[in-house]
Amino acid sequence: MNGGALEGIRVLAFTQGLAGPWAGLLLASHGAEVIKVESSLAPDAFRRFGARQAPPRFLEYNRNKLSISVNLKHPQGPGLIKRLVKLCDVVVDNYSAP
Repeated sequence: MNGGALEGIRVLAFTQGLAGPWAGLLLASHGAEVIKVESSLAPDAFRRFGARQAPPRFLEYNRNKLSISVNLKHPQGPGLIKRLVKLCDVVVDNYSAP
């Protein structure tokens, strides 16, 4: 998407469900580049609802975003995330504390 008040802002989004992806959607709708990060071992639960290849609610809340799946248990996984964080202006997270 070109233009928008947030053009040139890069967001790294560790989100799932409704609230986090909705926040990322709003940022992307205003021109931010949003990169959604999912665990390769536990992807966003919304991927399980609806059509197998294209769950409609997941697609609705994650449109206009880039996406990456990372295995944080792989030796290179945490390093990849750290490099991505350095390239981003904002980090969004809606996971609960352990």
